[in-house]
Amino acid sequence: MRTFKSIFAIPFVLFACLGLATAQTATEIFSATGETQGLCVRIGTTNGTLESDLANGGKMVVYGIALNRGDRETATRTVASRNLQGVVTIDNYPSLNPLPFSDNLPNLVVADLDGLGAGVTEQEIMRIVAPEGAAYLKKGGSWKAYPKAQPADYADFNMFEGGAECNMHIADKTIGVPNSLQWVADYPDRDNGFTLNQGAGSRTWHDKHIGVEGSVVDKEGHLWMKCRNAYNGRLLWKVKTLTKAQSDYDARGRALCLGDNMLFTYVADGKPLAAMDLENGNILRYYEGGPILDRKTCDLEFGIVLYSDGKVLQAYNKTLSVHDAKTGNLLWKKTDGPYPYACISQNNVYAIQGSYEESRYTRNQNQGAKNRITDELTTGARKWCWA
Repeated sequence: MRTFKSIFAIPFVLFACLGLATAQTATEIFSATGETQGLCVRIGTTNGTLESDLANGGKMVVYGIALNRGDRETATRTVASRNLQGVVTIDNYPSLNPLPFSDNLPNLVVADLDGLGAGVTEQEIMRIVAPEGAAYLKKGGSWKAYPKAQPADYADFNMFEGGAECNMHIADKTIGVPNSLQWVADYPDRDNGFTLNQGAGSRTWHDKHIGVEGSVVDKEGHLWMKCRNAYNGRLLWKVKTLTKAQSDYDARGRALCLGDNMLFTYVADGKPLAAMDLENGNILRYYEGGPILDRKTCDLEFGIVLYSDGKVLQAYNKTLSVHDAKTGNLLWKKTDGPYPYACISQNNVYAIQGSYEESRYTRNQNQGAKNRITDELTTGARKWCWA
């Protein structure tokens, strides 16, 4: 769970926990809401202790809103005493209606509505909470978590061309012309740090609204994976994967997709496809028996990785294969490529056997095609071949 670009243009250290709830601890809030990382806003900051605890060892960026300057100064001293400047920020505003945040921004908002009275409404708080996030509110004397579901008209863009059908179509009814800035991420220029390969930089999303940047290049030419919360840009994890990029075309492109809380991509030369845990970037398994990454023989640009119904398809370096995503078992493999194009629809694999080079320079996978084939997704049984 929409796109990103360079380091927070807004000083985000946010979490809103309404200040009159001394009985509530960060542990209780995390347990009740399930939100332990990302961006947090607390409304009603008093002494800064809860805000500091909510930082959760740096996993949560916290923004506390004090109701007066005295509380702001006290809380700021507490934050400084715990060396959390830049992770926790305290401010105060003369008015909280409206709240000074864009729609769908923090993952967690904490507020004592009983103590705030008419100062801020539940409706206004839920406006700023990101989908799949939660508000933790005190109403009528009791604290309770209020999760915010993903709107029914949202959809996921989990693969390079939308989904496994590769038709650039998703069922999202909210996409339109951008009219505001939601957040900015940390990309200095190539000489000083990270940049995106030209024409690369896959951004893909899964049902928890995480964005994965697949072709971030440091000044030494190493490729990194970076994972952010899609609503506020909070960096969740980053992993150095491939060593040196072999050419200008050496970008992940279609060789990266998401499914079932896993990220599927190649992480090292001489290794098969890997499944990475979207929560932390750890490698869960390799898909043995399928293609092995060899960028000296075949640029990563030509790799295709798709996920559908618990299965992972690869088309790379003359090999077309399908694995069970969870077990890593190889279901079938064919080595009569190259396959410059492949997609999945209605439990079938549709692929083109042809030439990588001709498809690269024409940007047309049909150019130089030898055969157009259809195989059954689970078994690999050939259904038809059109020469």
